[in-house]
Amino acid sequence: MILSLLATFLLTAAAIDSTSDSTKVTASIPDSTADSVASLDNTAAVKTKEMKDSLAVYMLKGMVVTATRTPLAERSAPASVSVLEPEPLTPNVDAANRLSQTAGASLGGNGGLGSALSLSIRGAAANQVLYLLDGLPVNSAQNGSYDLNRILSQAERIEIVRGPASSLYGANAVAGVVNIITRDSKQLKPYSRINFEKGGSSSQVWEAMVSRPLVQWASISMGATWKKTGGQRINSDYDGTNYFLDLFAQPYDRIETKLRYQEYKSQNGVPGSILDPSYTDRQKDWGKDFSFKASYDQNSFVAVSRNSIENMSYSTVDSRNYTLQNNVDGQYQHSWMPQMTTTVGAGYQMVKSDISNVGTPEIHHQAAFLIQQLEPLKGLLLVGSVRYDKDFAYPAQTSPSVSLNYGFFEGLNFYASYGRAFRAPTLNELYWNDDIWMMYGDPDLKPERSSQLEAGIKTDIMEVSASLSAFQRNTIDLIIWDYDPLTWVSKTANLGKTISQGVELQAGRTFFDLVALGLNYTYCQTVQDTVGRPDLPFKPQHIANGSIAINDIQIVPDLKLGWKFWSQYSDIQRDNMYNQVLPRYIVSHQVLSLKIADARVYYKVENLFNADYETRFGYPMPRRTQSFGVTLELWD
Repeated sequence: MILSLLATFLLTAAAIDSTSDSTKVTASIPDSTADSVASLDNTAAVKTKEMKDSLAVYMLKGMVVTATRTPLAERSAPASVSVLEPEPLTPNVDAANRLSQTAGASLGGNGGLGSALSLSIRGAAANQVLYLLDGLPVNSAQNGSYDLNRILSQAERIEIVRGPASSLYGANAVAGVVNIITRDSKQLKPYSRINFEKGGSSSQVWEAMVSRPLVQWASISMGATWKKTGGQRINSDYDGTNYFLDLFAQPYDRIETKLRYQEYKSQNGVPGSILDPSYTDRQKDWGKDFSFKASYDQNSFVAVSRNSIENMSYSTVDSRNYTLQNNVDGQYQHSWMPQMTTTVGAGYQMVKSDISNVGTPEIHHQAAFLIQQLEPLKGLLLVGSVRYDKDFAYPAQTSPSVSLNYGFFEGLNFYASYGRAFRAPTLNELYWNDDIWMMYGDPDLKPERSSQLEAGIKTDIMEVSASLSAFQRNTIDLIIWDYDPLTWVSKTANLGKTISQGVELQAGRTFFDLVALGLNYTYCQTVQDTVGRPDLPFKPQHIANGSIAINDIQIVPDLKLGWKFWSQYSDIQRDNMYNQVLPRYIVSHQVLSLKIADARVYYKVENLFNADYETRFGYPMPRRTQSFGVTLELWD
């Protein structure tokens, strides 16, 4: 399969004369979006009319694609959105740390590098968040989660859309979507990046990336990352590598093709809980992601992907877990007039597996969706979407949503949305069969279903960007392990109901392009919809993040000073299994850097004030860690 697609890629490219016009791919954007983009600092020089007619959307900061599957200015998106892009001041800050700093996010971890890390959004479970790699799903079919250690530091951007998105992407998009977007445009000139970092606990990081234009209409990018640490606990060492290869071609003005392969390998110790430590348990992980995408005008495309995850655990009882997911996804967009756009699409997924205590089930999934965007008045954007998902393992689901965004005047937008979403039962929940511990899945499980109502405002005035939103999400048919004390048997069942409601505030300000301040605060109460409405475990009600950055102040020619400090506050969390309350905590980090010509030397301190905290009972998070590094970037 890989060879045939590669041959298609090369044959298509070879058929085009190397002098083809390399004009960037353009896309049609609603008038309200173009007007919003015109207010962005980095696009102020672009004329509004030119943006409406022909706009290289991937070149514009402040654009998002995940909220509606088509490019929109972030302020015009009818949803709460955050965008993470590479920051020169903070090299090698892992994706989990950066994601946890976004509004509504709560990180749950079993320790340091290589340990299990999960992200909760707005009080939802980790498997109620959908992860996409370039728009295609990558959540594990076995447990519904995604290993944050697999996110490459070379990702071009990460878009986080909060709220239900099953009407766009299908299963698991209950609380939100995290879209990991890799470079999607051809490299116009050679670029190289090398990074080395060494720190405490015998940790070190090597990273290299190189991009080169092959001809005028095609380019290649490749890179690798190696991370190693001895860990701060006995048997908590980690040794992992990530590497990738991208081939990109634009044979015609409006046609792009992209082939990508990436692989992740790691081996690490499993120290266990401090209540029951393990000194010999080991684990190996191996993940492969392959994708090919052919786009027309960026918003119409056909894509195929193949994702495999293999996990080997070596303990008292060894186990092997393997899943293979094949995806085919496509969409077509047509603009009936400048104020009306229709997008239709379909998808197919096949899952094969070989999992200890589960067996070798095979699942097939089909889906179709419709998205209608309408701008009846200047500044008013209406979006309606519906998706039908048919799966051989659970009942078919229909997920509708409606949303709007209205710009009252320059710099102020109001949005509101209502949507339904669902989480598919995992392979473990459907087919688990363990006679030793008397735990069994149920092949007749129904998906978890939710509905959410949200409203908010967004503003961008006088170099101050801010947003305020309120939401309520109701979830039914929650899948839980139901324990029967009479028979000592645990079995999965659709028994739970939950209510999540809260408010979210985000704000940022830049002073003279030198100092940047950021702040977000989330209040979210998630309770069981039963008598007394008890709180759910690991759901802090109050989360706040703050940051301050000084952006490369010129000291002398070819010497600049930069500094960033960021901090997170998390409220108390309950662990119902052990009947414990985890204390609230504040954890802070900083990076101090000197940019010398094309090189950057930096000093990084994570957990600056040496906070002693846990996000899961019995699993202490890393204490203060210091490291030094150097990054070299070359354009030649």
